[in-house]
Amino acid sequence: KGTIPEIEIIPFTVKFPMTSEILEEKKSKEAFEEGIKLYTQETYKSRLKVSGEFLKSLQFKFQDNNEALANLILTDSELLPNSKDLQKDANTLFRLIRIGKNKSLSDLNMVMGIGLFYYHNGKTQTALNIIENYLRIGKPSLKILSIYLDMLVKKGDLTKARAVYEKIKAVPYKPLQAYISIARFLDLD
Repeated sequence: KGTIPEIEIIPFTVKFPMTSEILEEKKSKEAFEEGIKLYTQETYKSRLKVSGEFLKSLQFKFQDNNEALANLILTDSELLPNSKDLQKDANTLFRLIRIGKNKSLSDLNMVMGIGLFYYHNGKTQTALNIIENYLRIGKPSLKILSIYLDMLVKKGDLTKARAVYEKIKAVPYKPLQAYISIARFLDLD
């Protein structure tokens, strides 16, 4: 009573993977699977751990299209607003994006990560273009539609936002991002 608990501030920093000289696929796979398992927990601390696990997976196996790259870009892009040094971390993340750019129209996690990267750097139209290019050819998930709705609301495009809202609202079980996007749309509407 009467005391406020001290809040632990954990800053986020984007790290570029320092590859191991020896290819260790088993350790890479274990770290990737641990990252996927932790990703289901939607807390800030768990996302920091997820980023570390995907980074570790890439350090053990950087070649041969490791799925951890797209997941690392997505996770780091989600955490980017909490960065300790936004300019430095954005530059590091951009270098990672350039490495995985060839998957930017085929990998859902890569598309969401790149879109969020541009969105958090104030380039909403570029983020929208990336998401819309994927939606023309790829199968959308509820998460990408939620991100897309949030971007449309930020831009103020109510016509497209309403169409996306109608798709999302009918789904019975939604992730947290979907509820936040819906609330922002309804507030704007």
